[in-house]
Amino acid sequence: MAYGAQPAGTTPFFVVTHSSPNDIRLERELGLRFTCVNGLTATVDQACTAATDGHDVIMGGGDVIGQAVEKGLVDELHLHLAPDPARRRDSALSVRYPPALPST
Repeated sequence: MAYGAQPAGTTPFFVVTHSSPNDIRLERELGLRFTCVNGLTATVDQACTAATDGHDVIMGGGDVIGQAVEKGLVDELHLHLAPDPARRRDSALSVRYPPALPST
């Protein structure tokens, strides 16, 4: 979802999780479709299969995005950074030895 009045994309949404919730508020209140999948690679595979235009979007915190980069699942990267003084972490991403991303 977007930080604002409009969604960041259209349904369906695929969620990386180790345990699926019993209730998803945005499904119930807005009728959006969510599929909860265990594991990042499996989630991205299902999202790519469902994408009608061949593109999918991975949204998440630094850990999820860092894993996607390390696994080679990212073709293009847009970072939206906001300070979070409560976290006390120096790095936005915890990527060790990130692969080179193709420049466009």
